[in-house]
Amino acid sequence: MALSLKENEKLTIPATQEKILDKLWIRQIIIQTPSPLVEGSVKMEYGPWSGNMAEDAVWRDVDGNDITKFISINNLYSTMIECPELKFAFDAILSAILPLQAFLDAKESEVEESEVV
Repeated sequence: MALSLKENEKLTIPATQEKILDKLWIRQIIIQTPSPLVEGSVKMEYGPWSGNMAEDAVWRDVDGNDITKFISINNLYSTMIECPELKFAFDAILSAILPLQAFLDAKESEVEESEVV
């Protein structure tokens, strides 16, 4: 049996506006590639998102059910041959490594220089 709250303890939760979630948000990607000679694997979690950077992705539906989607690939290199978009994405990650490292090194140098001043 539910107990009634005191008048000053009652809580009203305003209704939220309906949202259209027509984009994808990737929550997690795990890529394991021990070597270019051994098949790699990818595990990915993703879900619906509005595309608005001020809003979080949605991981539960209105009834509270988890709506996260999962992809698990144990033959990464073979799948890249059959799905060129996967190869394109993997190549993009590889091509970002050196520029990203240079960017991080430059930021670290800025911090070290500001500490000296």
